[in-house]
Amino acid sequence: MENPISFAFVMAGMFIFYGWIGWIVLEWRKATRKTQLHKALIERFSTPGDLQAFLDSNGGERLFKSLSLGGLSPRDKVLAAFTRGTIVSFLGIASLVVSFVLTEQASLFLAGGIVVLALGLGSIVSGFLSLGLGRKWGLFER
Repeated sequence: MENPISFAFVMAGMFIFYGWIGWIVLEWRKATRKTQLHKALIERFSTPGDLQAFLDSNGGERLFKSLSLGGLSPRDKVLAAFTRGTIVSFLGIASLVVSFVLTEQASLFLAGGIVVLALGLGSIVSGFLSLGLGRKWGLFER
């Protein structure tokens, strides 16, 4: 590539993509091992009564809680949308500022900044919509 800024963006994108793929593979392996462990533990019980007695104990309660897929509560999801939106919006604003500083690459940074800022603001709007609907549906009641 002739343009060093384009090369830097391509390399950063590649590193981010490969890191994301690695994270997905590690999460999949962790979930597979956890599932195999739970399956082997449950298969050790010979009768349904033994399994019920185990599930009623403290260890069984911990096992049952760990069987969840680790989903976030609605409140945590809304907060995560606001957090992501804020971070991405500031990244877009920074790209817009850079477009005014680097005049020879202004169009590249301006276009990227507008797209990234739109993504961040979209995430914030999504958070507000989720918050409003969650309150309307009673998801945030204690």
